Amino acid sequence: MGRDVEFAPKEWKKYAHVIPNTKRGVEPSVSPDGKKVAYFEYTDGTLNLVTINLDGTDKKYLTDFKDGTWMQRMDWSPDGSQLAVAIFRNYQQDIYIMNADGTNVHPLMYDKWEDADPFWAKDGKIYFSSDHTGIFNIYEYDPSSKKILQITNVISAAMAPTLTPEGNLLYSADTSHGWKAYGVPKEDFLNKDVTAAYDLDWEPTAVKASWDFREDLSAYVPHKYKGDLMAPTGAPEIRITNDSQDDVSIQAGGYVFLQDYVEKHGAYIQALLGEDMLFLGQYFYQGWYPTIFLTAYHYEAKVNYGYLLDDDNNHFTKQDEAIYEIRNQQYANVGMIGVAYPWNDKFNTNVFSRFTDLGFRTVTEHQYAPYSWNLESGIAANFSSFGGDGRSSRAANPSGGRNIDLTYSYGYSDIVYQPQGGRSVDDGESLDKYGYNKIEARWTEQIAVPAWGKFLSTLNRKRHTIQLDFDAGMIDRNVDRNDEFRAGGQHPYYYGSDSLRPNTLFAGYPANSLSGETMALLNVAYRFPIRRELNRKIGPVYLYDLTAQVMGSAGNLWSFDAGSVKDYYMDEYGEKVARNPKQIHREIPFVDAAYKNGNKLLYDAGAEVRLTATAFNNVGWNSFARVVYGFNEIKGYADVNGDDVQDTTDTAVGDSLSNETEKPGFRFYIGLGTGW
Repeated sequence: MGRDVEFAPKEWKKYAHVIPNTKRGVEPSVSPDGKKVAYFEYTDGTLNLVTINLDGTDKKYLTDFKDGTWMQRMDWSPDGSQLAVAIFRNYQQDIYIMNADGTNVHPLMYDKWEDADPFWAKDGKIYFSSDHTGIFNIYEYDPSSKKILQITNVISAAMAPTLTPEGNLLYSADTSHGWKAYGVPKEDFLNKDVTAAYDLDWEPTAVKASWDFREDLSAYVPHKYKGDLMAPTGAPEIRITNDSQDDVSIQAGGYVFLQDYVEKHGAYIQALLGEDMLFLGQYFYQGWYPTIFLTAYHYEAKVNYGYLLDDDNNHFTKQDEAIYEIRNQQYANVGMIGVAYPWNDKFNTNVFSRFTDLGFRTVTEHQYAPYSWNLESGIAANFSSFGGDGRSSRAANPSGGRNIDLTYSYGYSDIVYQPQGGRSVDDGESLDKYGYNKIEARWTEQIAVPAWGKFLSTLNRKRHTIQLDFDAGMIDRNVDRNDEFRAGGQHPYYYGSDSLRPNTLFAGYPANSLSGETMALLNVAYRFPIRRELNRKIGPVYLYDLTAQVMGSAGNLWSFDAGSVKDYYMDEYGEKVARNPKQIHREIPFVDAAYKNGNKLLYDAGAEVRLTATAFNNVGWNSFARVVYGFNEIKGYADVNGDDVQDTTDTAVGDSLSNETEKPGFRFYIGLGTGW
């Protein structure tokens, strides 16, 4: 192929196929003539040794255990007539030799040591791992001399021996940084005679009795687990963001994951506290082929700001200006049910229904005032070429694949805020109860740097990747701002560990500062490993690798513009409303400037570092640091520039935007244990 298959998962189909009739098969070993494969078949806690032709025919069981017998690694003799296999039964593990048809079964040794990992070399010698000194080392058995030589003398553990064509040893070593591949030149073999430590002259009667013995398990009735839970796992999380350039927000909390032993039921609980608070709980049921999800979360945000009151609407006269301070607390309650159905390892669909309750209160009010209720139902389809090959598009540096998402939903909203008569004005239109259709499509392509020439080939081997991401969506009518597409800051649709695709929705601008009924965004990123094997433990956190990327975004969100409407009226709440909503102009993407942010197109660029890590041995604790520059000056709602003052003295028809603007500048984001 000319390159490592790891970088080209699509090419596996050209060189590999599934061998029929081998379900629950593990640890395959192909015969020297390439016609058969030996493997272990797992059934109800027991392993048995099987051989089969590569086309799935002539399947033969060489063993027939049903009592929990366990096997580990087998290998063929050089002429393909015999097999060596490590077998654990009756509280003893030894290496056994048998003919390729399962006859003439006998142990190589029969003793109290744990002997494992047989490798049958071309010269007929058998290499294996054993702990006869209390530490696993590599040994060599010579059938002609009946001698066993110790090859390595490590102080941790040496397992899984194999030889290179030149006769040098390769093995897996247990180190303080995990299992690593080590090698020993053949001239450095220890070659210490330890034959006396092993029982090679075993008693045939005792061996046969042990082999023929079958433990009676009839008294053990299969137990159907119902309420038995695994030990919960969890980790702390910290998020640091600056939504506006002079406002830094910190959230701290963590998550807990619960699941039963048979993985039918599971739950995920997350809490983040700070200026903004999030409490999330999710239950899922996997007892059927489709997975059922129930999700609920409560979100609160404290908002401190003031209104600039200008009696003469003249910014140059200051004596008549005053600031009216307001503090309130906003909330969102969300409940959702979803049914996810995987059609195969690459394509799945999800049917969902979501209810959202939005509202707020001031510091003098004891109860929240609901603002709107929304019910949205739809179907989402996802195709991922990464599939079930053991890698994920959510990895720190996915390469050579794509994700395609398509979502359709129908929503119904009811504005219920009583101080404004149970309605709102958005884009010059009075809104009360309304329905809408919503569609969103997204294509994310992960492209390995092409191996053209020496320089690019080096980058290809080092897993340098180009990411192209296009996200587009449309809502078929004017809706309240809370129902529009949102962008800015962290990705607003993905909020959890390892689920954030960064900077595809304008991280260079304040969180949720951009909105509209039409969306078109393009993100380009160049990603590369900084250090692929950190392998360091700091307290309870284990660090695996470090990845960097530089990225940029272009696009915008467009809405409905009522600025050109002349026929309007002022309602009793001071809002300007078009008499004929059909006269309100839908902005055309890439042609019109989006009146809500004041730009035809928006741009940002930034850089990011991703850390792959786990906490407390097995809990994901992936983290990131990101800095992004937004190139455009934008308008927006309320306190746009983060000075805790809202200036809205100038308004056009249907425009309740602030007079303030947010200047171009940098924003940073840090997430510890939050995923990317």
